[in-house]
Amino acid sequence: MSINEDFIIENLTSENGASSEDYFDGRSVYKAVAYQDVSIDVIDTWEKKPFYGLVNEDHNPILLKSQEKLQEISDDVFCLDFVALAYNALRTNWLNLLRAGRVSDESNFTELIPFKAYEEIKQDYEEYLNINLEEYINYIKDNININFSINNFKFFINSFKEFLKGNNKPFTLSSLILSNSFSQLNSGLAIEIFELDYSDDQRKYEEVILDPNFEYFCYLARDYGFRVDKNIPNRIVADIGSPEMQEYMKKVGISGETDSVLKSNFFKEYYDLAYLVEYPIIRDAMLEAYNELADSEPIVVKKTFDIQDKFGRMCKANRAIRRRSMSKDVFNFGYGDKYFIQIYAEIKNAEIPDKKEKMKLAELKKKLITLTKNRKKELDIERALSYTNRAFKKCLAFNYDPNRVLTHRQLRLLEEEYEDFFEEEREDE
Repeated sequence: MSINEDFIIENLTSENGASSEDYFDGRSVYKAVAYQDVSIDVIDTWEKKPFYGLVNEDHNPILLKSQEKLQEISDDVFCLDFVALAYNALRTNWLNLLRAGRVSDESNFTELIPFKAYEEIKQDYEEYLNINLEEYINYIKDNININFSINNFKFFINSFKEFLKGNNKPFTLSSLILSNSFSQLNSGLAIEIFELDYSDDQRKYEEVILDPNFEYFCYLARDYGFRVDKNIPNRIVADIGSPEMQEYMKKVGISGETDSVLKSNFFKEYYDLAYLVEYPIIRDAMLEAYNELADSEPIVVKKTFDIQDKFGRMCKANRAIRRRSMSKDVFNFGYGDKYFIQIYAEIKNAEIPDKKEKMKLAELKKKLITLTKNRKKELDIERALSYTNRAFKKCLAFNYDPNRVLTHRQLRLLEEEYEDFFEEEREDE
């Protein structure tokens, strides 16, 4: 039995603000009954598929490889090329229906001029990283003992690892993607048709779901390989598993004899692995942050102990440390990949709710060096990053929200998975 529309509207959350309890109740009503009269499947990107388009078939976080894969669908609004082909075909059909009077012109779904689509990840991450490192520099300057202890990059890094452990925020791009900081818009697979407040469930229901064209639009969108987003009904998402969307994928040269091969080729051709992208960004950002500290405070003076002068008077003795900024060449020579890949592993470890014991982390860092050398005894950084990602991938299974409190059972599972990983590596040796 359908619930009365007026009752639903009265109990939904509006943009006027609500207490956390009211908001939770309103969200529950929306999730339970907002689509009760809509007879077509929609995609749930908030609970069931939060990382759709943000992870590949191996569940590794990803980001768009090149903006050359984008195509403009309205002024300064871009999406992936095959998504644009599908959307333009959908829109052409819809406009024909509108002109023929087969759909209402008193609707939010009329001209279908896209309002928003692709949003870049890499630039946002670099800005996020700089903000976090700026916080770290201010933390150093506000603590004289820590500030005085940092006279080179190595001590700068050692102090940062301790700072990160108590920060309870993701630092690597991989973890940030898995923290719900990004959406399907960042994948290039989603298009928003008009503006709507994401938190205003009342407007979503009244102005979108009850819109006279909404259900018909849902059906037509499906015919072109799209699914309407359950929680953001003004957004459609390309379903790369649908035969309809795969036809458009093939039109731009994505091939594959089977569904799984086609998807795999798509991810490889269109996206980079986040862990390969984040590593050089983090290295460069850490050097830049250290140089900022060294240039702003090249000398740090600390009063350390009392001494007696030649006249027998007690006075304070000062000690000073000097630090100098580094060029990129000096940095690469003194703190190359063999050193920094171990730092990277420690950063990844600091992001895990259940921090690993020093012995286990030391074992991982040792393997990073011993198992990732080629015949020339040089570090194969891509292989090392792949190995590191694999080591922490299982441990991040419950880490989608860094502030989430894990149960004892979940923590035990993480520990068992971590142990299993090393057991598999020992067997392979």
